[in-house]
Amino acid sequence: MGMAGRRIESQYEREGMAADVAELGPDTVHYWHGGGESGNERETEDGSGRDVDAHPVLLVQGFGASAKWQWVLQVESFAATRRVIMPDLLWFGESRSTDADYSLGHQVRAMVALLDRLGEGRVDVVGISYGGLVAYELASAFPERVRRLVIVDSPGRAYTRADYRALCDRFEVDDFADVLLPADADGMRRLLAVGVEQEVHAPGFLLRQAREELFIEQADQKRAMIEALLRDLEELRSRPDPRARDTLLVWGRDDPIFPLELGERLAQRLGPGVRLEVIDHARHTPNFEWPHRFDALILQFLDMPCSCDPRT
Repeated sequence: MGMAGRRIESQYEREGMAADVAELGPDTVHYWHGGGESGNERETEDGSGRDVDAHPVLLVQGFGASAKWQWVLQVESFAATRRVIMPDLLWFGESRSTDADYSLGHQVRAMVALLDRLGEGRVDVVGISYGGLVAYELASAFPERVRRLVIVDSPGRAYTRADYRALCDRFEVDDFADVLLPADADGMRRLLAVGVEQEVHAPGFLLRQAREELFIEQADQKRAMIEALLRDLEELRSRPDPRARDTLLVWGRDDPIFPLELGERLAQRLGPGVRLEVIDHARHTPNFEWPHRFDALILQFLDMPCSCDPRT
């Protein structure tokens, strides 16, 4: 682990987070957890305190990261008021599996098994990019486990093979895995440019170090995940969608991977009640580019009543 990774872990520990590993049959899931509990008092805009039923929140990382790196700018604000669960998806970070099932369904089952191990019932779920696809399937297959759902720059069931071909054409590749799994420092620069609008100036040795930590291990399994996703696209599109009223879509206006048109298409598919919030001057990772706005937007949404709450 590099110096940057150690600093992030120290930061998490100061914020009351702890790392752990759950052995769940064939799956080994590494995760961070901790933070505030339900019923914390927070300040309203007028300065008066109120009791908030702060449900636990499951943060699901995107492709190409680990949970530790994906949510580094979110943990402080989220963990201040609610319990946070941040797993590494299978074959990312320190999570792995002996089961060669690379489908979204396997990732979903691993997340549910982790929630069971932690004794969590219904949780709020936030997923970004590939993690948004996992979160979407979790809310669809296990609606009793998901209270409110936030999908960030992730097209859910609106995505088609034609969209994938258009993506490859935009980046002039035959297989988008070649972009997501960079081969060298130049590939890392290209991948970073996908995520953020502002040009990233980083020396080659830092980019090589980041590549070694995030992309070298389990690279074949990551490619197999993309292949499984493309194989299952049509079957996934036939499944029921999550509750629109309890779903928030967050999109970077200039996302080059999943353009805003996909977010609009997904909102139309989900129907009345869903919210689509667009963050200007952001690409594929608005949580990195505009963290304060991103955090405030999502926490405000999670604090709202859910159609599944007894009082509604």
